[in-house]
Amino acid sequence: MKRKIFIVLTLLLIVAVPSFGEEVQRDCNWKKQLEEIKKNEILKDKGYPQLVKYTYQDEVKTMDEVKQLKEQLLSYTDNYLPVSSKDNTSVRLLNLEEIQQTEGESTVATSVKSLTEYLNYVIQTGVHTVKLTWEFQAKTYESLCVVSNNGIVYDPVVMNLMIIE
Repeated sequence: MKRKIFIVLTLLLIVAVPSFGEEVQRDCNWKKQLEEIKKNEILKDKGYPQLVKYTYQDEVKTMDEVKQLKEQLLSYTDNYLPVSSKDNTSVRLLNLEEIQQTEGESTVATSVKSLTEYLNYVIQTGVHTVKLTWEFQAKTYESLCVVSNNGIVYDPVVMNLMIIE
């Protein structure tokens, strides 16, 4: 599990580091990335969560908003992450509280610490939020996605699907 966490955070730092202070454009990379995720038949065929829609919310303009956003993204109950079975044959969407129950408190604490470090680095004024709506096993889930002009900065489902895949 620690190896997966390390891989996730390394991938996030390499792939998703945004440029800040730029205005979101009409045809920017994050929209293209989300459209590609929506159209991805491989994810559907493998039984992974399916992105059904996304809704732009707002720009993060103040340090108070930055702090609030980080707190939302680190919530133990509000964010669902795709977690693969030990034999990698199935995926479940679990929140951090549920993962803690199955994987242990120290594993989640280590993950949250690493995620906090990553979020402290990338969540700045000037990023934008987008609400993603997912369908998975006949249920609807929502996630809060953070984007910049360069693309997706962080989303708990998107980033962890990249790792599973």
